[in-house]
Amino acid sequence: MKRCFPIAGVCAALILGSCFDGGRRDETALPGGIGGTGATAWEGGIGGTGVVGTITGFGSIVVNGLHIHYAANQPVETGRESMAGAMVGADFAVGQVVAAETQFANGRLEALRLILRAPLVGPVQAVNPERREIRVLGETVRILPGARFGRGTIDDLHVGQNVVVSGLRGADRIHASRIDPVGAIAVAAVSGTVTARNALQLTLDNRIRLEIAARPEVSVAPGDYVTASGVRMTANGGLRAQTLARHYGPLFDGRVARMAIEDVFTPNAATVAGIGPLRGVPSGRGVVFASRRADGRITIDGMSARTDNHWRDPLPHGSAAPDNAASAGSHGGGGNGNGGGSNGDNGDNGNGRGGQ
Repeated sequence: MKRCFPIAGVCAALILGSCFDGGRRDETALPGGIGGTGATAWEGGIGGTGVVGTITGFGSIVVNGLHIHYAANQPVETGRESMAGAMVGADFAVGQVVAAETQFANGRLEALRLILRAPLVGPVQAVNPERREIRVLGETVRILPGARFGRGTIDDLHVGQNVVVSGLRGADRIHASRIDPVGAIAVAAVSGTVTARNALQLTLDNRIRLEIAARPEVSVAPGDYVTASGVRMTANGGLRAQTLARHYGPLFDGRVARMAIEDVFTPNAATVAGIGPLRGVPSGRGVVFASRRADGRITIDGMSARTDNHWRDPLPHGSAAPDNAASAGSHGGGGNGNGGGSNGDNGDNGNGRGGQ
């Protein structure tokens, strides 16, 4: 069933035509910026902007139609630094999912903090090339059309091989935009947004049940994005983790005033990743633009559907990011940084590290 939503936004000329479950891909228009050239009142307003979504191009990184500028040597958090080594901006690759805390400066969005969001890291348990599915840590992973691989293809994956899965967790599977085969890993890991907590048990993304071996050193609450490491499957098919790292809470712990979130949304979900409780969330995969009002309320400013088959398509004219890829001082991640548009083919695979 299609479900469309009216819009109440901070920009008077904001235009919406979004039905997430129906296949339309022409959605959000913010005058002069997200869908044109130059900055908008939305991304350039008072307070920072948080962006969570799939990297679709370079010349900066392009996420949710927004160009985010960063330094090639800027640290990228993975939650697994002690086991997997450090990652920096130059290691980014198309298909990875990133969370970026940004500020508007010098006429563009500049990253203050970068976090790689890899929902699964671990050994492959099953491979079904015909269905384009694999299984990792008990979870079904659907490999999307056009998904990127650090090396090889789905036909080269095999049981027991360790992979880093990049994508979005839906109601019954992960929608993977990138698979990076890796060598031996110290520990398996699961990441997601806490949607419920009971003592040492967490629920991630409304469905992943996770038991923590010992009380975490950090306090976590619903709405926090976390990485659990040292994960293994229990006899009853559940997951048990040794350690827990907390990355950020809603609105980057209140430091930003706006969020552009790509996700596979579930209506009436208790918590929206990166935002917290939010009314009017659509059903299906897409991008939601939301902002915090002066009275503290968080409201939806715009929505843009992005189906699995078109995960890498640029948002249509009227809803793409400012074309500031050629701005002086920008750093293309994942290669030579000359992708220069929403497709950015020159920098697809970066160094092939996949955040390992």
